[in-house]
Amino acid sequence: MVKKIVGCFLGVSLICSATAFAQSDSKAKVKDKTRWGVSVGFGPNWVVDDRDKLGNLFFDPTGGNDDLPEGGDAGKVNITGHEFRVGVARGRELGSEWAVSFLYRKIDDGSTVGTLETNCNTYPTGPNTTTNICALEGTKSVYRGAGMMGLEVNKFFALATIKKHVQLGLNLGIGIAKFTGQADQTSYQGVVFQNNKPVVAPPVTSVVDAADLFAMSKVVTGKFAFAVAGILPGSIKVRADIGYAFPGIIMFGITGTYLFGHR
Repeated sequence: MVKKIVGCFLGVSLICSATAFAQSDSKAKVKDKTRWGVSVGFGPNWVVDDRDKLGNLFFDPTGGNDDLPEGGDAGKVNITGHEFRVGVARGRELGSEWAVSFLYRKIDDGSTVGTLETNCNTYPTGPNTTTNICALEGTKSVYRGAGMMGLEVNKFFALATIKKHVQLGLNLGIGIAKFTGQADQTSYQGVVFQNNKPVVAPPVTSVVDAADLFAMSKVVTGKFAFAVAGILPGSIKVRADIGYAFPGIIMFGITGTYLFGHR
């Protein structure tokens, strides 16, 4: 599905670009000054799950505690949330622009890191008797009140401008952030022996910092997205992006930029 969306996007971009370059509009030579402005952005669907192979490598379900069991698929991440950005922009109304923004990626309560599996084994319970016991093993952490906060630099490259109203291009970003908030971490030890008898160990729950579930104290954020921008009266640009946001998979976002002064 993602490949089809990106394929259609690229096809439309190429057709529109060819149309833009084929036009001979003498008014396009009007001076377009570089100006300062403000930028506000929102992404409603930030997602990190098992499709994000790279992002999964950086999450640690045990929170750095090697004594906790990891389970059969310990690296599994299931995070959803949204993104908000506000910052300072500089660029041209009919050209490219960049922005330095405060970034906040909210993690929905109930998002998880780690998985549990059920293991069943036969254990001796007497000289000539055995019993089959099934028990959960692994560690699972559930986020609450958590998110990522930091700074990000974004650059929108306008590859084509159509009739001074529509722009096609790429949006690239890089930044640094840190996790905030907490997670409830529950560890299941499976079957243990007490007085030489097998019993299911009770789960142990503790509260950990959300930052403990990531391999690094700081998170390098990144973004690569295809973009379509509309140029509105009053030096306002509204841009729609669809692409990838590290850590994460395909992401849709809307950004509004207001440039001070007049072209």
